[in-house]
Amino acid sequence: MIDKMKYKIITVLALITLLLLGCVGQEKAISKAESPAPIDYGRIIYTGDSRSVDMFDGSREEIWDEVHDGIRVFCKDACQSDYMIAAVNSVGMENFDTLVSWMGCNDYGDFTPYQSFYDSLLQQGKKLVLCTVGPTDDTALANDFDRVYYVNERQVQYNSALSSWAKQNNVKVIDLYSYIQSSSDLYIDTVDGIHYQPQPTTEIWNKITDSLK
Repeated sequence: MIDKMKYKIITVLALITLLLLGCVGQEKAISKAESPAPIDYGRIIYTGDSRSVDMFDGSREEIWDEVHDGIRVFCKDACQSDYMIAAVNSVGMENFDTLVSWMGCNDYGDFTPYQSFYDSLLQQGKKLVLCTVGPTDDTALANDFDRVYYVNERQVQYNSALSSWAKQNNVKVIDLYSYIQSSSDLYIDTVDGIHYQPQPTTEIWNKITDSLK
């Protein structure tokens, strides 16, 4: 009688163990299925304006086709969309897979010139990763021109259009506006109200590259 009771207890415990192991295995399988596979961005080129130059060297005006962390970098002070297009064309469509872009601050809130070019890249099978433009400080803008064209409202306007387009086209966005705004290490230059300190702003570049992993 005791032997039968032991047998029943052992059998029940074995069944419970099997059930628990099955649940754990199922949870692992679900977790694995839910984890998105990393995106292969292939050969990457990067374009940006003066804020991008500052990530590498605050004393320079342009970085043309230098390789940083395996990425070909093109950026220049005060440039607009035509610079990005020239950089892409200089590389050649057959020589890159992904464009990462932090552009738009010098376009005064107008995303339109970028949209048409980004559309053409998607049509040619390229991947895009777009960064929202960073904040400005209206109270520190250096002169009347800056106060008209670089107010923070224009940065928000540009980012709204960029984010809307990116969502419609399933394009990845790196929200540098929020990242810079909340950073405890970066601050908006109190002299011009547009650029970031302390330079070089390597932290921003690291944020971009980390977002590609």
